[in-house]
Amino acid sequence: MRANDDASHRLRRSLEYVPAYPDNLKTAAESSLADVICIDLEDSVAPQRKAEARAGLAGMLAGLSFRAAEVLVRVNGRGTDEHEDDIAACNGLPIDGVVLPKVDTPLQAAQVRGEVNEALGLWCMIETAEGCLEARGIAAVLGVEALLVGGHDLAENLGVPLRAMAAGLAPYYVPIVLAARAAGVSAIAPVAMGGEPDDVIYGFDGRSTYHGQDIAAINRLFSPTEAEVQAARDMISGGRIFGDHLHHAERLIHIADAIAMQDARR
Repeated sequence: MRANDDASHRLRRSLEYVPAYPDNLKTAAESSLADVICIDLEDSVAPQRKAEARAGLAGMLAGLSFRAAEVLVRVNGRGTDEHEDDIAACNGLPIDGVVLPKVDTPLQAAQVRGEVNEALGLWCMIETAEGCLEARGIAAVLGVEALLVGGHDLAENLGVPLRAMAAGLAPYYVPIVLAARAAGVSAIAPVAMGGEPDDVIYGFDGRSTYHGQDIAAINRLFSPTEAEVQAARDMISGGRIFGDHLHHAERLIHIADAIAMQDARR
């Protein structure tokens, strides 16, 4: 089983949700700039087509090569009619992890962690008030690799109007980001629906997105600048920093190197 590894060394600036249909997956494989592709069996697939989409995943993935660093599948939630079949399908797929929606408690995360192949990471979506309050325990479950904010569902659960989602949800990001940092896992912001400040990332590692949004801009937002990377290199080479400051500088350089490697694959 994967341990919770240090999220600071993972390149997860953008996570693109892709409906689990052949045309959508082909487009994502050919052109997506996202660091993470999340094939969606939940909200993006009509109820009457879920079984068809799930059954076709193995064949579709066998013929595709994604440029993304990681490929995930979002399954239907625990307790739904589709969940067990989704998990069974994921356990036989060449993917990196499973995204579980509406995780409210550490027990829910642990139960699904026990269902998922040990080689796969578990990414937990926080979409309710209870999930926010339980975020620290959820992030600490062995095998959880990231917390993702489900913006629309969280806004509805909290009574935040969608027109005010950008500002209205900001206070609720705090426990999620803090929980992720304490556990050493990634924290992913919700899909931007307009009104989000371009220069405020609230401590997240990246943002969810979908086809048609400016993923290159999202990647830049969550990347260190050239000046920041050069300053880090200069301070390290000059032997002028130690301890936590040294760790931060090394992290910036590692991210810059990971970005260069990712860009070379595209």
